[in-house]
Amino acid sequence: MGNSNLRLDIQGLRALAVLSVVIFHISPDHITGGYLGVDVFFVISGYLIMGQIWRALNESRLSFTEFYTKRFQRLLPALVTVLIISTLAAYYLLLPGEYRDYTYSVFSSLFYFSNFWFYTKSGYFDAELQTSPLLHTWSLSVEEQFYFIFPFLLVFLYKACSTTKKALGALVIIAIVTLLLSEWLLSYDQSLSFYASPTRFWQFIVGGLLAISKINAPKQGLSQLLSLIGLAILVFVIFTFDEKTPFPGFMAIPVTLATALVIYARAERGIMGWVLSNPVSNFFGNISYSFYLWHWPVIIFYKIYLFDEFIEFEKVEKLIALIISIVLASVTYWFIEIPFKNRKLTPSSFKPILISMTVTLGLAFTVVGSSYFQRTHFTQQTIQYESYLAYKNPERQTDCFLTSLRNNFDLFNKEKCITAKPGKFNILLLGDSHAEHWFTAIKQNLQENQTLSMVTASGCRPLLPLQGIKRCTDLMDWAINDVIANTKIDKIIISGRWIERDIQYLASTITLLKKHTDHVLVAGPVIEYEYPLPMLLAKFGDSPKVMQFTDYAKRKHLDLELARATSMAGGEYQSTIDYMCSSELKCQRTTSEGVPMQFDYGHLTHEGAVTIMDKYISEK
Repeated sequence: MGNSNLRLDIQGLRALAVLSVVIFHISPDHITGGYLGVDVFFVISGYLIMGQIWRALNESRLSFTEFYTKRFQRLLPALVTVLIISTLAAYYLLLPGEYRDYTYSVFSSLFYFSNFWFYTKSGYFDAELQTSPLLHTWSLSVEEQFYFIFPFLLVFLYKACSTTKKALGALVIIAIVTLLLSEWLLSYDQSLSFYASPTRFWQFIVGGLLAISKINAPKQGLSQLLSLIGLAILVFVIFTFDEKTPFPGFMAIPVTLATALVIYARAERGIMGWVLSNPVSNFFGNISYSFYLWHWPVIIFYKIYLFDEFIEFEKVEKLIALIISIVLASVTYWFIEIPFKNRKLTPSSFKPILISMTVTLGLAFTVVGSSYFQRTHFTQQTIQYESYLAYKNPERQTDCFLTSLRNNFDLFNKEKCITAKPGKFNILLLGDSHAEHWFTAIKQNLQENQTLSMVTASGCRPLLPLQGIKRCTDLMDWAINDVIANTKIDKIIISGRWIERDIQYLASTITLLKKHTDHVLVAGPVIEYEYPLPMLLAKFGDSPKVMQFTDYAKRKHLDLELARATSMAGGEYQSTIDYMCSSELKCQRTTSEGVPMQFDYGHLTHEGAVTIMDKYISEK
């Protein structure tokens, strides 16, 4: 950047990538696949870094000290700047538990393993990820892990392979293996496939293969056409993929190859050259790193700052967040990135690396240590309420609940989860996570002659016709056509995070289930909050003000429609909302012991579920 070797077309790709990510995070409904911008960056990095290293090897001038010095010089100053300012904001705006987790994310970001740190926090019920100010640093850690591993890998291949062709062959094999690993993990642990660096290495390699093979750029006419095709594919996937797309795996191939195609086309002239290298593209390409660093903390802290006044991030707030991010990125680029990048350093000196490590260690331990002092600003009740954001029910039957971390029907423990026995009154709980949260409460109220089986999976509402991702269709097909059809089930309880379009399928589903049992109970929707309930309680206490963050009217309307459909099909309906709320302005938010009824936007705590069950049983 900033020299005669600057590829303006790549600057345009950087601009497209960073704008896609930022707009996706600010307004995901407008660019549903904007997260693919990260994959564009991976291919670009592979092309630039692997090409740089391979050229240095061919010219016998590779210096690991120089390479890592330049990496730290390029990346660390802006990162440290963002982390310091973000930490100051976090200290005053975050709750104590949030701040503690934030300090750990700072530590992992500074030492470039935040992708694995956030993976450990990516369980289905862990809502904290979406409000973590440093969540976006996972991709920086993936890139840095690439920087740590691939220079040594390329040196090995350069020495072990007698020709460049053989080295390219070895890289192709590595790329295929890591791609297959990514696809395979999707079926077992989608979060690991997304966050782990090895499952992304093939994308870097695709870019690296272009650089190492030195394929000649196409002629002007073909260059324009290939660049147009590549950009068209990128735009198409960015606007058509969404968070439900099984990703990365094979679904990451289009964005990866399209990015490589644009790089190969090298359209720096003509119409496509202007599209990629016009002043706007060049501006956002220049500030792309700082823009990426700043945008997510700005979004999160701005939402927290507006917490008391706004329930949703409205158009004006979205625009303000975008402008603030651009301004901070521009300032950081001109006053931090450029000065440090242009600073002349002795190529063989290890001093810059030592300084970088000292700054990193000092900042990391200072931030982590500050959580003790930050905690003293809050009352014990606030701390107690907030602790439920990390709520774990020790009695949960994880073997009977599939998630993105257990993303395969083969992982469902049939023997443990189906407990029906002849001569007993056998109950089956069927549905998604909003069925699973009832399990321990129902189990606690079982009579001696009753059994409770459970078939649940996140995002899998128990409706016919079966639809959704593979773990849903496989599990529900087995439950309906095997378990229910061939097992004595006396009562089926179905529950889900119901939505409006479910109403049309509910009656037919109940009708089918009643062919196998006389008693089908539908558990209605819970009241939901715009933010996790423990967070609202920690900020406002158990006061009526919390109710402004509910969607009572919408959920109650859905509740009535579901009740009508259930009644028409001959099923029993349990209006959960009626047990939680006496009116739009008065819902039970804590149990009699002061435990939050829900631990996130809507999932019930065990104590909350028991409270509702007790009310239900007392009416029977």
